Amino acid sequence: MRTLRYRTTGLRLDGRRIDTVGGDLIIVLRESGDLDWELIMQTRAAADVEQRPYDLTIETPGESLSGPAIYVRHTGSTLVFRGIGELDGLDRSDFALGDG
Repeated sequence: MRTLRYRTTGLRLDGRRIDTVGGDLIIVLRESGDLDWELIMQTRAAADVEQRPYDLTIETPGESLSGPAIYVRHTGSTLVFRGIGELDGLDRSDFALGDG
């Protein structure tokens, strides 16, 4: 199992920009080749987010990743999403450089 962590700078849910401070995208590459990922994002203000699947566009310094995820929960101004599919824009060769 290998892991990557990206600092995030922006978020869009189904194309709608969310006013964020930043967050973390944590990606796990399993021995089977499957990806598990989770986004933890801090917002500047309360965000109107329903508990349902979304198409996320996640901005990081230098690149953008996108994929389907389900809104899991919020704690104060922190939103948590769990990936339910692949992450477009992810270069799997980055795992060779990861901490995992």
